[in-house]
Amino acid sequence: MMNQARRARILIVEDDPTARMLVKRILGTKGLYDLDVASDGETGLQKAREFHPDLIISDYMMPGMDGMELCRAIKADDAFGNPIFMILTAMNESDRKTQGLEGGADEYISKPPIADDFVPKVNAFLRIKRLQDQLRADKKELELLNARLEQSFLDLVRLVTRLIDIRVPGAHEKGNRSAKVSVWIAQKLLLADDVIRDLELAAHLREVGKIGIPEQVSRKHTFELEPEEWPVFARHPVFAEMTTMEVERLRNVGLILRHQLENVDGTGYPDHLVGDEIPLPSRILRCIAGYEDFRKSIPQSTSHRDAISTLQVEHHGVFDPAILQLLAEYLTTTEDTAWLADKIAVSVVELADGMKLAADLITSSGVKLLPTGAKLTSRMVEHIQNHHANDPIIASVIVWRGSSSEMS
Repeated sequence: MMNQARRARILIVEDDPTARMLVKRILGTKGLYDLDVASDGETGLQKAREFHPDLIISDYMMPGMDGMELCRAIKADDAFGNPIFMILTAMNESDRKTQGLEGGADEYISKPPIADDFVPKVNAFLRIKRLQDQLRADKKELELLNARLEQSFLDLVRLVTRLIDIRVPGAHEKGNRSAKVSVWIAQKLLLADDVIRDLELAAHLREVGKIGIPEQVSRKHTFELEPEEWPVFARHPVFAEMTTMEVERLRNVGLILRHQLENVDGTGYPDHLVGDEIPLPSRILRCIAGYEDFRKSIPQSTSHRDAISTLQVEHHGVFDPAILQLLAEYLTTTEDTAWLADKIAVSVVELADGMKLAADLITSSGVKLLPTGAKLTSRMVEHIQNHHANDPIIASVIVWRGSSSEMS
């Protein structure tokens, strides 16, 4: 990278010795630049790696790698530092001039170069290079500062969860775990980066609203609540929104937290939203928190997949079935590894004749296409893939390892 502490570096690539020496003599007259030369494109490419020029002046027509090929190679690799690239062309090579500019060259110089025009043009482009390098350096520094600010903000959020933990034991641990799972699910759903960042913060702060409800209620799991305690418990998402909305960076987070107790059938709190009316990040948190509570109410020996299947049946209409599927995949691949040992996860497009399902095949809308143990035929695979086009199967399909068309 060029800076004002050293002279500009210029690499001259020209196969004609006379033309090469002419360019070098013109640029070297006042001793303003560090110059290097190459007699062909391949040598020029190697010199560029070693010399790190700020500007390259290359003939168009050369044996082997020509000037345009050299330009494309230089421009395609950030390791070269994005030098200015000038093409030397004969006066009658107008087509090549156009091709050069369209191919990434910054300027063309007519041969033979005239010093009074050539040197000012070189200096002008070197000033542009300085500005470009300074802008890149400033951008990189700004990105580092933003990253530090974001990290400091996350550290502050984690400190807040430690304080919440005093009132709501386990809040910090739940927040960390929820954030990890939420990000994984959100990435599977291809959510935008800014949405994922807000969801991650919301996951860390999901218990903050419980500070505003009585301690004897805030410490309970949902299945432990008495009927008269539910309305009190259901206030905590609104308190969470009120707590976070005063911070500009947390306004979207507050909206996610407000709807973390909404049910897809409209029976949730506080606004009784239905289905897609509920923000997708809120539906993700709803599934994670709901499953955590449900898990504590059933035998710990139950596999995650069986637990989620039971949860979906017993609490039908509460959770988004597509997110529950992804949650099952996450838990299976990260925690139920023994269960997965003799099975393999494949995508819909990888399904083939002879494969045997090791788990129910369920669409994003919750429709069970095939049960565990079903052996696929070519016709079934075609039907599944056609159905997938309208009602996607977003989670991986679990099949028995080794199942194939050769199996009996």
